[in-house]
Amino acid sequence: SVASAWLKRFPGKVRHLGESSKSPYAPSFTQGATILPLLAFFVNQKTSSPLGLSQGKVAVQSRRTVLEKKPWKNLPALEGAVEKRFIRPIFSGENVFPFSIGKPMLAVIPCDDKALLAQDDIALKIGLQQWWAQATQVWEENRSTERLSLMEQLDFQSKLSKQLPIAPFRVVYNKSGMHICAAKIRNRKALITHGLYWAPATSEEEADYLCAILNAPTTTDLTRPLMSYGKDERDIHKTVWELPIPVFDHSNQIHSRISRLGANAEKLVATYKSEEGSVHFAAIRRHTRDAVFAASEGQELNDLVFKLIG
Repeated sequence: SVASAWLKRFPGKVRHLGESSKSPYAPSFTQGATILPLLAFFVNQKTSSPLGLSQGKVAVQSRRTVLEKKPWKNLPALEGAVEKRFIRPIFSGENVFPFSIGKPMLAVIPCDDKALLAQDDIALKIGLQQWWAQATQVWEENRSTERLSLMEQLDFQSKLSKQLPIAPFRVVYNKSGMHICAAKIRNRKALITHGLYWAPATSEEEADYLCAILNAPTTTDLTRPLMSYGKDERDIHKTVWELPIPVFDHSNQIHSRISRLGANAEKLVATYKSEEGSVHFAAIRRHTRDAVFAASEGQELNDLVFKLIG
C-alpha cells in the first residue's frame, strides 16, 4: 500500500526476436560435415616399414577413440598407405578455443581442392582407392540401413561439398556449450565437422570482428535465453543469429574498433602456453576466456559489443 503511491502503470510492448531482428549473417553460417563412422575416415600416421613408401604416400591406420559406438568400436582398425594430399586436417568442437585453434585431427577424405571425387577418379589414386574399398566394405557390412552409400553418408545434406573450395578466412563457433566460443581458421586444407558452425569471411578484418562478437561474454548472455538445453550443456546452433549482429562495415568506428580488439585478443592468446592434451578442452576455453576479458581491452570489447547489439 505504501509503494503503490509511487508506482505508475503503462501499456507494455513485447519485442519479438524473429525475422525482423535476425542478423544478416544467419544464412551464411552452416553446420560442418558429419564425418562418420570415425573408423572409416579418421586416422593416425604410423611408422612406415624399413622398405619405405612410394613418394607422396603416408602410412595411416584408423584413429580409435572412446567416442566410437557399436558396432564400429568392436571392428578392427583399417590400415593403408594413402596419398598425402587426401589426408586432410579436421577441426571439431574440441579443438576450437576463444580466438585460437588447437591441433587438428587427420582424416582420409576423397576430395581435391575444388570438390569431392567421383568414384572413377578415386579408382585412379591407388592408395586412396585401396583405403576407400576397405572403408566401403566395412560400411556396407555394418550400416543400419542401406539408404546411404559411404559417399552419401560423408556428404549428407552437402555439408562437406559446401566447404569446397575453401575460403582464405573462415569463422567457426561451437554447436553447443555453456558459452559461445569462436575462432578464425586460415588453413585452406582443413575441413570442419558437425560440432562446429562455419562461414567464410570476406576479409580478415571481418573475421576478427565476428570472432570478437561471438566470444564476448555479453553475446552468450544475450543468446542464452534463446538456447534449449542439451544433455549437459546448451544447444547454440544458430540461435546467436537471432541477435541483431550487423554486417561488418569498415567505415563504422565501432565495427573497426571491435575488429582491432579481436585481432589483438588473437595475438594475446597466441602467447599462452598450450594446455591441449593435458587439460580438458572446456577448461582451456574457460581459462582463455577469463584471461582475455579480465584485461582492459577485453572489458572494452565486451562493452562495445553490448553497445552494438544489446
